[in-house]
Amino acid sequence: MEFDRDDGDDCVELLRLFHEESYIRFVKKMSDIGEGLLDYGDTPAFPQCYEAYSHVVKASAEMCRVLSQTQHAVNLYGGLHHAQPNRASGFCVFNDVAIAIRTPGYGFNQNRVHRYRCPSWGRCHVPLLL
Repeated sequence: MEFDRDDGDDCVELLRLFHEESYIRFVKKMSDIGEGLLDYGDTPAFPQCYEAYSHVVKASAEMCRVLSQTQHAVNLYGGLHHAQPNRASGFCVFNDVAIAIRTPGYGFNQNRVHRYRCPSWGRCHVPLLL
């Protein structure tokens, strides 16, 4: 799949809800280089990895938005909860779970209480909000 740089750039404000600015820039740089490691051995960079993982973050934020209209939501690409504010970890580049929780108006900071589950489907976990 081919991504335009704009596909990831419109996600910067979401990324800043959890990740440090220097780490976001580092992932963009490694994405442009198209190889190397984003951590100490688990998480490889690849061409357009920044854009690809930005889509995962946007999908998880959208999943939270959908919860304002329905009882259940799932992001089958999400659950990349090992990523830290300043580094990748365990094949997770951006922590879409932490970002979704912090998304203004859509996260868990509303009056409505959500339960969060992350069942394992073989490649980390899939966030399911009930």
